[in-house]
Amino acid sequence: MPALEARNKLFAAAVPAYLSASGLFVAVTTKTAADLAERIDHDSLDVRSAAAQIRSWTRT
Repeated sequence: MPALEARNKLFAAAVPAYLSASGLFVAVTTKTAADLAERIDHDSLDVRSAAAQIRSWTRT
């Protein structure tokens, strides 16, 4: 489903901003975020792995 795929990528790109707005400190470089987006884009990363990676970027 191409439309769903595009929305998932958009959501993944917005997550760090949402986490920051929620009061969490997000420590990630642009390159690291771009690398994650590329891995998601090329289907070499499943949802759970992507979530774990994003969680590792935050602290309260």
